[in-house]
Amino acid sequence: CHPNTRVNVLDDLCQWAECPNSSRVLWLRGFVGVGKTTVARTLAAKYAAQGRLAATFFFSSRNPQRAHRIIPTLVYQLAISIPQLRRRIYQVYNEDPSIMEKGFDAQIRALIAEPLGSLPMSIHFPNIVIIDGLDESRGLPIVDEILHGIGSMVNTATFDAPSLRFLITSRESPYIRDVLSSPGFQRVMEEKQLGNSKFEDDQDIETYFESGFDAIRRKHQHTLRDVAQPWPGEDAIDQLVSKASGQFIYASTVLRFIDDRNGRPQELLDAVLGIRTLPSNHPQAFSQLDELYHHIL
Repeated sequence: CHPNTRVNVLDDLCQWAECPNSSRVLWLRGFVGVGKTTVARTLAAKYAAQGRLAATFFFSSRNPQRAHRIIPTLVYQLAISIPQLRRRIYQVYNEDPSIMEKGFDAQIRALIAEPLGSLPMSIHFPNIVIIDGLDESRGLPIVDEILHGIGSMVNTATFDAPSLRFLITSRESPYIRDVLSSPGFQRVMEEKQLGNSKFEDDQDIETYFESGFDAIRRKHQHTLRDVAQPWPGEDAIDQLVSKASGQFIYASTVLRFIDDRNGRPQELLDAVLGIRTLPSNHPQAFSQLDELYHHIL
């Protein structure tokens, strides 16, 4: 996250991750563009630096088939971050090479849950697992298998690693909610919505815009030399914050558009605010957003 943004949600997530009595699963949900992936990456970087990140997997809407690699990816990362698991994982695979052809529930149980459960309780190991963008592969049955596999793992009596924490992020989704609301998850899961506080969201977006425009001013000093300062002015930022409606993806798209090295920042800003119309052959400000929402629809 950009410095001084999403401070409250990051504090809440850190408290969840570090409290020994917190739930094993936290579902961070929110609308598209509110910054779930950025929050997940920020948290991953924080705990990787502290040696507490066990594994991560980031789903991609551009490559939904990548979802099939989630278990091998998590197992590999766990074997790297928790050296005591390597021999146990190798032993499982050596005894049953066909394990990777079985269902995800069986893979999670054999390659993650049981090896972790066999570790002595005195061993301290990285305990944060982040799975981001689960809804990006919403058309694949694999997502249901993943959730049920995690649910079985965190509820099984032989899974003796109470400090392991799973952060799952996604958009609000009926089928994900159905699974996470099942009895198997209710006692081990909590949820948090990102982007449900308009005041806090607007403050974060404003901070993000101010920092972005500061960088643009430094980069385009010559082009902006005759523009009234301070640029772009409080009114322009207020309008942009209102247009963003809490969506960081809007703010980042606007800043990238205005920062075009071949354009004039003031003219591009005017186009975003609706004050000026750009030539038809000029790249449009929201072509990336149009593509994103077309994908969603």
